[in-house]
Amino acid sequence: MKMNIMNKKLLFITLGVVLFQSASVFAQQNYLKRDGDRIVDAQGNNVLLRGIGLGNYMVWEPYMWSVSNYVTGGNNTMHAILNRIGKALDPADLSYFVDQYMANYITRRDVDSLKAWGFNSIRLPMHYNLFISKDAADNTYIEKGFEMTERLRQWCEANQMYLILDLHAAPGGQGDDHAISDSDGPALWTGDVNGTADQYQTKTLLFWQEVARRFADKEWIGGYDLLNETNYSNPALLSLYKRIVKQIRQYDNKHLILLEGNWFANDFSSISPDKWGTDWDANTGFSCHRYWSGHNSYAGSSLRDTYNVPLWLGESGENSNEWFYKEIKNAESLNVGWAWWAYKKIDNISGLLSIKSNTAFEKIKTYLNNETGLDINDKAGNLAIFKSFLDNVRIENCKINRDVIFSMIGQQSDATATRPYGANLVPGVIPANEYDMGLQGYAYNENSGSQVVERTSSSDAPYNQGWTGRNDAVDFNKTSGTADEKSNGYNVGWTSAGEWLKYTVNATVSGRYKIYLRVACTGSSTISIKSRNDATLLSRSIPATGGYQTWTRVDMGTVDLVKGWNTLKLYFDTGGINVNYLDFVNTDALAVSDNKVSGCILLVGANTLTVKADQDVCTLTIHDTLGKVVKWTQNQRDAEISNLSGGVYLVQVSLADAQSFQFKFYKK
Repeated sequence: MKMNIMNKKLLFITLGVVLFQSASVFAQQNYLKRDGDRIVDAQGNNVLLRGIGLGNYMVWEPYMWSVSNYVTGGNNTMHAILNRIGKALDPADLSYFVDQYMANYITRRDVDSLKAWGFNSIRLPMHYNLFISKDAADNTYIEKGFEMTERLRQWCEANQMYLILDLHAAPGGQGDDHAISDSDGPALWTGDVNGTADQYQTKTLLFWQEVARRFADKEWIGGYDLLNETNYSNPALLSLYKRIVKQIRQYDNKHLILLEGNWFANDFSSISPDKWGTDWDANTGFSCHRYWSGHNSYAGSSLRDTYNVPLWLGESGENSNEWFYKEIKNAESLNVGWAWWAYKKIDNISGLLSIKSNTAFEKIKTYLNNETGLDINDKAGNLAIFKSFLDNVRIENCKINRDVIFSMIGQQSDATATRPYGANLVPGVIPANEYDMGLQGYAYNENSGSQVVERTSSSDAPYNQGWTGRNDAVDFNKTSGTADEKSNGYNVGWTSAGEWLKYTVNATVSGRYKIYLRVACTGSSTISIKSRNDATLLSRSIPATGGYQTWTRVDMGTVDLVKGWNTLKLYFDTGGINVNYLDFVNTDALAVSDNKVSGCILLVGANTLTVKADQDVCTLTIHDTLGKVVKWTQNQRDAEISNLSGGVYLVQVSLADAQSFQFKFYKK
């Protein structure tokens, strides 16, 4: 049967519309939902969430800002911090600082990196005052928060990661813990001098209504975490949850809803599905939080088993790598996804990234704690100080805590696995805190009395006595004393007999390597270098240096290394000694004696000789043992020696201040 041209056109148009609509429906499939006790994607595939919580982004907790003096510093809240900063900056400059801090905290590069490290989701702790007026009687929406959220969602979409929206700081405050909700009290339930409980709850409803309206059809929204860590006696939590769900479902029937129990997401007795009656929403799961506990069943596990609903570990962390590994292993064995706390904190070891402190931040910290260190009358000078800290917040300027990431992701397949901390190329320096990543007994051994390797109770002592360097039970502190350009600023300390650290180093060439240690101790101490099989290769008794930060460089002797990876253990026979770094020198390539004198250092590499001095170098002359000049340079610190034959050479260096120095080195 023939079809006329007009009918063909109509058919093609109709088919085109159908195909377009089908493609649109197909495209909108990247969301999560409940399937019995599982969280699944739109196609029904089980999704095990591996996420990170963006603590210290929209909501700042004072401990993340090193604020500890709450008597002087004011209430333990974000707004107390901002009020204090507001005394040192003009209002416009305060807004600029906050905006730039938040802009630098999370960027496309951060999200790309999280994906590359193995994470598939992000939990966004939201502060209501970025989305809706903080005035109890004014419910005007604020675009800033929605814009920030949408920008982050787009970065997640580009990486195929789920974004879970968490109301972390609710209007009025959801409990007595002021820091987590940036509030002065539980006014969400009780009201306060600024508004009634009904006003704050209405604002909460309107917040979620607008979130649902704007994000109902957005991809890669993983769900709505309705209220973070309520902590108040007998709140009307069920009633509020019912009202919020109804508001959300007016606009969004697709996305998963996640409910946290009272008492920091641990008590679900008042919100179990049987309490909801006909108001229960089938596309709902529960979120528990977990800190400083053993690795057993979770709060909410009985709900999962009884009511066939999913359970998500929506917040956990703030512990050692040992605890991280075990807790995630336990969660995933139960098909419980997780979101770790937190992504970036200032000068920390347990987050994924550490925002480095600098001179500017030390002034800011002193001011926040004691209201000293900044002149509140010098607003321009203070702005310059705050600005000079902002770049530290960007990922490219943060310290990536690689050991933390390894414990959460890389370690999971094998508890016995270890991995070199970095490239670890030798000849070269290996900082003491860059021992292999891994667990107790495999990467390190810590046995200092009652010290724990993980905190399973809030009463446990710190697992790292110096609370710096690494997130293991190995004790570190920040190095002081005489500066050394080879030091990265950390040293292992509080050592005791039988403790050890494993270092896997990558030798660029096979040969004999001399190992030097930079050490400090108050009494005689014995330290050894052992093989991976615990055979003693080198051992030395080191006399007192005069203090735990009074440093000396000791020659441990030589070991044979093959080209490529080699594993050694730094073993503390008697303890009581601090170690700053290990320096590997290839003695087969060359040797140098008396290479350091006051005011001048000679560094000899495989192909280059370099002079380190405070003054400019006028001339550098190399003689053979017969006195013949084989190399001469003027106004240069470096000399090429790759073409020299094997043997002993004498070096004479003259500096701009007329000083002259002599050295000797051997080239094989």
